[in-house]
Amino acid sequence: RGESDAIPRLSCSSNRKFRRKPVFVTPRKRRIRRTASVAAVAAAVTLPLLVGSPAHADLVNCNYNSTPNGWYGSCHRSPTDGDAGGVSGDVQNEKINSRKSARVEFKARSERYWFSNRTNKKASFKSWIFVGGQWRMFKEAQLNSNDDLWFDTSIAENIPVSISICVEGKGCARLDSLRS
Repeated sequence: RGESDAIPRLSCSSNRKFRRKPVFVTPRKRRIRRTASVAAVAAAVTLPLLVGSPAHADLVNCNYNSTPNGWYGSCHRSPTDGDAGGVSGDVQNEKINSRKSARVEFKARSERYWFSNRTNKKASFKSWIFVGGQWRMFKEAQLNSNDDLWFDTSIAENIPVSISICVEGKGCARLDSLRS
């Protein structure tokens, strides 16, 4: 083969700018790297636990849902909240692909309600209890936009509870399977 057909070879001197310098890792740098690795693993394990849904909260079908297109009603039950026989839960009416939502939550252990409205409309909350063989209105409230309301109640143990949330012009969602 002639000189023109020869494959050019790169020598170490022509490849000098691509050569890596040797890295010397001191014991201190090793400790820092090890600590950072352990911290990253710990964060990867615990972060989903911190930002996930409440423990034992099951997504269930709402008993009633009249939300229009673009809005979504969701219901959750939590039968293990520390109150023997009690079932906590929440109902939410939210705009799809948005942070706008109205929500009501019932805590069986403390017999406490939390009502939140993060929409630009009025929202209303209603609660019923099953007494004497029929559902009776127990609590109701109305909130303007970007407001919260907590209130404590006194309900006898093991009474069925129903909660609903309605957003003005955007329908309602209701869950009947809770228990004090």
